[in-house]
Amino acid sequence: MVIYSVGNEIHDNLKDSTGSKKYKQQQDLIHQLDPGRPVTMALLQPNGTSQVYKTGFAQTMDIVGQNYRENELVAFHNEHPERIVIGTENTHVLAQWLALRDNAFMSGQFLWTGIDYLGEAQWPSRGSASGLIDRTGGWHTNGLQRAAWWSAKPGVYVQRNNPGATAGRGGTEFVSDWTPADPSTYKQARLQVFSNCDETELFLNGKSLGIKKRSALDSPLVWSVAYEKGTLKAVGRNKGQQVAVNELMTAGEPAKIILSADKSTVANNWDDVSFVTATIVDANGFTCPNNDKLVQFSITGSGVIAAVDNGDRNSHELYQITERNTYKGTCIALIKAKTSTGSITIKASAPGLAGGSVTIQTKP
Repeated sequence: MVIYSVGNEIHDNLKDSTGSKKYKQQQDLIHQLDPGRPVTMALLQPNGTSQVYKTGFAQTMDIVGQNYRENELVAFHNEHPERIVIGTENTHVLAQWLALRDNAFMSGQFLWTGIDYLGEAQWPSRGSASGLIDRTGGWHTNGLQRAAWWSAKPGVYVQRNNPGATAGRGGTEFVSDWTPADPSTYKQARLQVFSNCDETELFLNGKSLGIKKRSALDSPLVWSVAYEKGTLKAVGRNKGQQVAVNELMTAGEPAKIILSADKSTVANNWDDVSFVTATIVDANGFTCPNNDKLVQFSITGSGVIAAVDNGDRNSHELYQITERNTYKGTCIALIKAKTSTGSITIKASAPGLAGGSVTIQTKP
């Protein structure tokens, strides 16, 4: 479905006929050019200065869209149940999810934002922290929570608190590993588990830490656990049957780099790339999140290294070079094809580690 939007948080006086006329002219033009497609606009604080819910302006919209303050949008629909409504900009918080989950008339929500981006940041950060995933495709906590909320596939994701680090806006950082930087001082772990299963059981080195039922409000399940190295495992069950598992293993000393590509072929087009991820792992293949190193990429064959990156918003490294420091154990190289046939081999190396390589194919 296509919905046209003709404005986002505009400051025209929509109580005035001149302001409302601008919207009507655009809506009419879209109806003329593409009949049958609905039109909306992202209203900003409609119960504030504009008072569009009281003046009748909102009733002229095909679909009523509002940024944030989802309870106002719900209240408007309840007063005018014939009106279609949608969240045109929303955050990741539980209350906004519940507004969508518990009101079938809500058409959907647009989250700010899906992927981290450069800008809208306070130095030394160079990018926004509002994404579900970072610039390399790695999951943020918000992304794991939304995955549990939205997916029809059973899923369970466990995280621990990371003392000394903070998430956006001063919150506690949670990470998806069981390898604290200083195990001698990490005595008690605060755990949160995102699960869409009927019940979730947590195990530490094979010992059950208890079973928790799915929250009626879809909030995270929480445990407080004395840390010990080994394996932390969350098991999700539906109707008593195991349907999802997530394991975190304590990593040993860094031993090698492994490379993986998100696609095995790349077309010789300007906008097609393969994301090659370099991960520092121990001898058993477990990611080492606390031993970041400068990784050197090299390439042979029918491709070029277009850019490199990592998930660190505070990194000031260049993008269009062939080396990058890992962040929490990983970094990426963006690979493009330069011919329509042939293969591309990418290698990665770092001092003291066994190197890794991966090969992808080009196509027309």
